[in-house]
Amino acid sequence: YSPTARIIYALSAYPGVGCQQTAMTREARKRTVATSKEARRQDKTSRGTGDRKQPDKGRRDVDGSSSGGVRTLHVVLLVIGILALVFGIYVFAQFNSLSGTEESHSTSQSSSDATLRQTTETDRPSFEEEVAPLEKESQKESEQKEIPKKETSQQEPEKVAEPSKKATPKKMTTKKEATDKNKKKTKLKTEQKVVRVLQSPIPSSDKDAPIAKDLSVADKLLEKRRNSEAHKKFQELTGKFQDSVRAQYGLAMSVDQLADEQRSNKLLADCIKEYEKVWDLSDASTTADILKPAMLRLADRYGFMGQSFKGAGYLEIYLSRFPDDLPVMKELSVHYLMAGKNDKAKPVLERILQVKSDDGFALGHLGFIVKSELKYEEAIPLLYGGLRGDDDRSREGRFYFHLGDALQRLGRRDEAYKVYQEGADNGIFSSPWQRSLYNAPNLKAQSWWKPSETPYMKSIRMLEANWKTIRDEGLAVMNRDQNAFQFEDENLRETGDWKQLTLFMRGSEQKTCARVPKTCDIIRKIPDAAGCKRGQVEFTVIQVN
Repeated sequence: YSPTARIIYALSAYPGVGCQQTAMTREARKRTVATSKEARRQDKTSRGTGDRKQPDKGRRDVDGSSSGGVRTLHVVLLVIGILALVFGIYVFAQFNSLSGTEESHSTSQSSSDATLRQTTETDRPSFEEEVAPLEKESQKESEQKEIPKKETSQQEPEKVAEPSKKATPKKMTTKKEATDKNKKKTKLKTEQKVVRVLQSPIPSSDKDAPIAKDLSVADKLLEKRRNSEAHKKFQELTGKFQDSVRAQYGLAMSVDQLADEQRSNKLLADCIKEYEKVWDLSDASTTADILKPAMLRLADRYGFMGQSFKGAGYLEIYLSRFPDDLPVMKELSVHYLMAGKNDKAKPVLERILQVKSDDGFALGHLGFIVKSELKYEEAIPLLYGGLRGDDDRSREGRFYFHLGDALQRLGRRDEAYKVYQEGADNGIFSSPWQRSLYNAPNLKAQSWWKPSETPYMKSIRMLEANWKTIRDEGLAVMNRDQNAFQFEDENLRETGDWKQLTLFMRGSEQKTCARVPKTCDIIRKIPDAAGCKRGQVEFTVIQVN
């Protein structure tokens, strides 16, 4: 319906109008019926007396057109009345709408001013509000809502930059949520720091003053990830100024980012060479602002290539020039641990503790080394210190695992499971009883698997068909050379004798395959076993005392 039709329809249902219309209609009908009866009576009388005159004009009008005209007139008058009433109501509604808009505008303005003041005050909660219980916070919100509008409208409104912004109550978080939030912030800050180390312009030395503008242009290209253009620019600079450490560092970064962009191992090897040239060009006047990020990145790239020990060598020579750099000492210890050189990592961590005795990173990692030496009593306080420290890298799953394991080996089972429970509460373990450090998504925990439950049915059947060949080769090596089997290196045994002969480790085939060629031929046919980066294939011999 059109707006006018809606108004007429609404008025037809209005009680006053409906009643008036009904009364008028009934009165008209009464007059019409009375007139018709009178006309018929006169007509009958004239017929009875033999009067054959034609009906007069007035009677014809009453019987025919007169009654119709009356009805038409009544309808027209009714419609005109209704339209006049509708028009009056419409004009009245428009007048009220205009005056109401002005009034609501002033009211909403004062209400908006009150809301803005409450928003400004609520957006700056005090320390007590942040730590108060939920009841106190809700009580304060209710008190703010009870501010009288008169008092608020009389005050001069404050100027707020964003009037549409509404105040939101501060959400209370649990201790665990706060810890997770802090961890995310710390991780984000670390990631941002690494990005700045790689991409932000490094201050140039006095020797680089002539090319300072060119270096700035090339740095901006790196920051925008326009790696090819940056590489070309740095190549030009190193070609003209071959002694510039700063230009050489920029060239190394450009090759590094190209390697990452193109996923190229060749470019990765090239960037390692370019980072090494940074050290070769440096001298006593070269500052740590350039050498530190260059050597850290060089060690990281070596570690990515599986050559952590080489990376550790460059961190050592950096520390020979800057011996008090604790962050570099920590990275050096990690590279030694990754290379399996615990004996070299241990003195580095001890040196850190001499400078800072409560360093959580050094305590945790030193405890890990001492525990691997089977010195459980000595390792436990160190591991505890790492978990209670301020470094997230000493609160990883392995430290919870080794602390609990050390306690269990000393018979302190209840204390051990408190540590495991803490690890589960922090989301490190699935539960205190399921403490695996490497978990595959959507893989259920199960102690024994049937071949039909795995996608390796064919491989398992092949091993079963050749079990005698595998057994005979293993026994032949053990009987021929008992020294070929080494003590298991994960300290899994409690009593007895446990030795192993490793054939494949972390995806690499070992030299021991020459002793058992048939067995290794079988394993090579199972790529997921031979190339597993998180495990090993080995012969195991257990002898019970």
